[in-house]
Amino acid sequence: VITVGIAGTSVLTIFTPLAAYGGAAWIIAVRVLQGMFQGVIFPCLLDLWARWAPPSERTNRVMVTFVGISVGTLKAIVIGELLVESVSWESVFYIFGVAGCLWCVAWIKMIRKSPDEDRSI
Repeated sequence: VITVGIAGTSVLTIFTPLAAYGGAAWIIAVRVLQGMFQGVIFPCLLDLWARWAPPSERTNRVMVTFVGISVGTLKAIVIGELLVESVSWESVFYIFGVAGCLWCVAWIKMIRKSPDEDRSI
């Protein structure tokens, strides 16, 4: 479900510039759909840590995950500003959308739902 959430958001991110050129209704529709895809991510991350982390480590792992998300957001703001200044505002959406799609491929190859399903353990 995490993969579907990130993939859906990423694909919609790639189409955001096109939606923006289509007008306010299109951009609102894309943002609403992105919110629906993103809405499943956080509960699923908590479920993932419930399966993977021992009870004594869950709080720390969840904290590191959420801090990482915040740090990533700050980095994205800086990178986005550089892209807007050096390329175009649309490039921000294309690059981050493609990055999200590549992240999904890596996630599918590396992450399993639980330790029981991971053959490398």
